[in-house]
Amino acid sequence: MVFVRTNLIFITISLEEAYEALKTLEILGIDKKSDLSSKTCENVVKVLQSSSSTLKDAFYALNVNGILKCKIGEAGPKVNNCLLSVS
Repeated sequence: MVFVRTNLIFITISLEEAYEALKTLEILGIDKKSDLSSKTCENVVKVLQSSSSTLKDAFYALNVNGILKCKIGEAGPKVNNCLLSVS
């Protein structure tokens, strides 16, 4: 889950919803990535580092990372192992 601030109200959205929002902003040419990036990147790293994350969560975490370019650090090798075990 990602916490997003909208007019001083915090809402919780999934990585799937965050990806859809980021993709929409990208298509519209609106650069509001900074509003989502810090908490969203934290969640991306958490999902990619967790061995209990679902494949769907990992998929959206990778998609969000493709847009935000989060620093995933140690999550990289775990993602590779996860992808190898699925294929």
